[in-house]
Amino acid sequence: MPSKIINKLDLDTPALIIDLDLLEANIKTMSDYFATVKPKLRPHMKTHKIPKIAHMQIDAGAIGVTCQKLGEADVFAQAGIKNILVSNQIANNEKIRHFIDMTRWADVTVGVDDLEVARKISDEALAANVAAKVAVEVSAIRCGIEPHEPALKFVKQLARLKGLRFMGLWVHEAGTTPAIDVASEISWQKRKDAHYKGLDAVVETKHMIEESGIPVEIFSAGYTGTYDMTGEYPEVTDVQAGSYVFMDWPYRQLEGMEKFRAALSVLTTVISLPAHKRDIAYTDCGLKNISSEHTGDYTKIVFPKVKGELGDVIRVKGLSEEHGHLQGEVNKLKVGDKIEFIPSHNCTTTSRYDVAHVVSGERVVGAWPILARGKHY
Repeated sequence: MPSKIINKLDLDTPALIIDLDLLEANIKTMSDYFATVKPKLRPHMKTHKIPKIAHMQIDAGAIGVTCQKLGEADVFAQAGIKNILVSNQIANNEKIRHFIDMTRWADVTVGVDDLEVARKISDEALAANVAAKVAVEVSAIRCGIEPHEPALKFVKQLARLKGLRFMGLWVHEAGTTPAIDVASEISWQKRKDAHYKGLDAVVETKHMIEESGIPVEIFSAGYTGTYDMTGEYPEVTDVQAGSYVFMDWPYRQLEGMEKFRAALSVLTTVISLPAHKRDIAYTDCGLKNISSEHTGDYTKIVFPKVKGELGDVIRVKGLSEEHGHLQGEVNKLKVGDKIEFIPSHNCTTTSRYDVAHVVSGERVVGAWPILARGKHY
């Protein structure tokens, strides 16, 4: 970024923008809540992928972080972050070796749900003279082990592997069933009722494991849409909220999420107002620059929103590879104007950029490298 740029409208486009004031407010709002409850915050890094923001979250009270990939965890560990939970399973030999190498110098726990993989991790750990920290996802939805007897049996088998240190349990989609998707349910009470029903099965599993003589240090659960439910649930140790730092616009439609503001946007330039399409305009922000899926339901195509008052009269009609398609009162625009899009899913928007431009008001105050971009391994 040229040093002479002091106004965000001077940035070339498309450009990823972080509103520093809104980011700090979102972090404070979440921090203030967790100061009132026993569980702690373990924010997800897949949302921002920026060590600078991770340190802001740690400084605000987070006990550690959650990562979704080992490569991502490596970036944050190298940035000095401790107590990292990789809430995902590793399986191949390359990742097992990577994990064991990291265990020599980093504080990281990974997920396992396969006994043969667990044996390989244990063997590698013993050969390296380290204790490999592992946790088990309790789930009947995606990866993981089903609650109650299946999870108990699996954890007992893990406990026999001398190279492993069993840390505990985590659950993400607790309560989601064919009848309700907790991540996209608008009603706060309906989300809570379903979420607690799912958590009940996990805490029952935790008790079964503890009664067998195996300690459970971690009971990690939840996400942004359940943070103030999971945070009230007995025995939860930490909550994996991540999206709150930037807040996707569909997420903000959920009851209780309105206290978080949209801190991420993409600056884009109007490049065409075709005379034969009176209510249509095109910008230079397309699918390669911004996401087009719902933050809570990836099967739904949801386009970005135009930020500010223009968003009341102009909508994003669609996205192609290199273009944003606008419809509405485009007579309010002229070619060369710069406007902002609010993403429908921030996690898959930040992964498209190498750097985020940080603004306070209209002034550019920094450029933060997205160091975990591309660490999808």
